Amino acid sequence: MSSKKGHYGWKKTTYQSWSQLPLKSGTYDNAIWVEKNLSTLKHRRENNVGADTGSKLLPDSVNKINKSFVRIVDYGGGLGLSYFPLIKKTNKQIDYHIVEPPNMATAGQENVPEISFTSDVPKNLKNVDIFYIGTALQYSQDWHSLLQDIISLQPSSVVLAQVTVSDAPSYLVLQCWADQEIPYWVLNREELKTIVSEGGYECVCDEYVDDLNFKTPNGKKVHNDLDRTHWNPILVDLVFDRKK
Repeated sequence: MSSKKGHYGWKKTTYQSWSQLPLKSGTYDNAIWVEKNLSTLKHRRENNVGADTGSKLLPDSVNKINKSFVRIVDYGGGLGLSYFPLIKKTNKQIDYHIVEPPNMATAGQENVPEISFTSDVPKNLKNVDIFYIGTALQYSQDWHSLLQDIISLQPSSVVLAQVTVSDAPSYLVLQCWADQEIPYWVLNREELKTIVSEGGYECVCDEYVDDLNFKTPNGKKVHNDLDRTHWNPILVDLVFDRKK
């Protein structure tokens, strides 16, 4: 599998459900993506990279916890993308679990022994302090079920970094990466917050991070049949604490 130069951006068509997608839509569990993550891991280790990279949302959430041992589940955490910056920014003992698709999980098991890797949400894991998702919820095929799995774990906090949201009903687009076209959700902001809140959580942080500008692979802005006021997706940080 080889990368196609310049094949990055977004397809113009929007979809309302996963079943409407083209049959050959791609995934971030391909050989190119795994190799890219292994290369990043090698660079981090060789250059001791960590302290100044990654979102501050996770370390800030960890350091607010009044205990020395913190258990974290990270959905879509790569090969430790958020773990390595975290351990440079906290003195707490971290028990870290990453959920990734099979090929990435296998690469993690073989190369990062300090982290536990699995292909599914670890439903029997007890005493989870933080369930963290960094820029990955939008790639989940069934994000409703994923949120219900998270709620069933009853973590003390649910931390969602850089979620793509808008005021429109939730919809899908295809993100072009190398020779893949990856399904990507733009979630309705209030729907997302309501699902987690109804699971017994209170939203304690809802902060704007950045705009998300959709452009096609040739650099042209995406046009679509949605109301133009809705075609302004943004990235937000959301934090929910379990109600006492």
